[in-house]
Amino acid sequence: MTHQIKLSVIMPVYNGEAFLSQATESILNQTFRDFEFIIIDNGSTDKTPEILSRYAGRDSRIRVHLQEKRGVAHSMNLAVSLAKGRYIARMDADDIALPARFQLQFDFLENHPEIGVLGGAAAFITADGKPISIFRPPCTDPEIRSATDGWFTINATVMMKREIALAVQSRQQLRGAIDHDFLLRALEQCQFANLDEVVLQRRIHADQVSITQMKNQVMSVLAARAAVTFRKSGRPDPLDTVPEINAHTLEKLGVDRSEIEKASAWHYAYWMELLRRDHPDAALNIVDQLLHTPGFSPDRSSRANARLVAASVYRAKGQPAKAAASVALAILVEPSLAGQFLKRGFATLFTTAKVQT
Repeated sequence: MTHQIKLSVIMPVYNGEAFLSQATESILNQTFRDFEFIIIDNGSTDKTPEILSRYAGRDSRIRVHLQEKRGVAHSMNLAVSLAKGRYIARMDADDIALPARFQLQFDFLENHPEIGVLGGAAAFITADGKPISIFRPPCTDPEIRSATDGWFTINATVMMKREIALAVQSRQQLRGAIDHDFLLRALEQCQFANLDEVVLQRRIHADQVSITQMKNQVMSVLAARAAVTFRKSGRPDPLDTVPEINAHTLEKLGVDRSEIEKASAWHYAYWMELLRRDHPDAALNIVDQLLHTPGFSPDRSSRANARLVAASVYRAKGQPAKAAASVALAILVEPSLAGQFLKRGFATLFTTAKVQT
């Protein structure tokens, strides 16, 4: 009798040599051992193929598929089509799965057959592994469904039933929000849950798609959420026939300019705060994008906070004149900040402050 694999782990990678070994080792060192590891190399031009070949030669559970660059969605759909496991677990090539992740998730799904998709908490770390913060998503299905206007599950923590992954294909036109769109559509197929335990270290670094394609990601997230309304009302999914997401697409979906600017401002602020200590130049680049992107007019609070983030970065870089200039510009935008700095005193002039909205 042929043994049926309990779990398929799928991981797309493109030019991932910097963190690929750590990600791969974290899967091979799981306490849960009964899995296959499907890795799709999406046309890498660095040492990724060489690294994968070395690991595949060491562990028979690894199946590497090399392809020309076709995009993340194609890689994900291909991996799912190749998977033979009862469950499918997602993994990103720059993250680290904690050793008990698969055992915890497998046991939960076996004991809760009503759950089709299971995520977990994640510890955010810097490029060199330093802790940043812990993200704990809502745990129960009702809580998750009430939180879909935000990040309700981190896709890289997901383990799901194979039939769900087959039923919900990833869509390349969503680009920066492929995972978010997938989860929103999967939520219409089954019940969700998240473990409160940390199951993954989520690496934050300046080369992530979330940062390099920030404007596109914001528009894609809004499009994915707008499409939910169409499907709930029984109308065809408007994104099935859209080749790419842009401002015109959002307008047709009923997303107005104020919604785009509000979501963009939040997104920029989120990444500025995550990056300012360990990736200061990337944080300054995001500040520049927020303040100088043509056609984007963030509100006063967002502009002032961006200036204050820049001030904290310049202070840490030993550039007090630039820090002082950034604080002055923040006060010009939001005069109420002047009182805050006077109360704190000159010694704290260059620290980051949050503008009250």
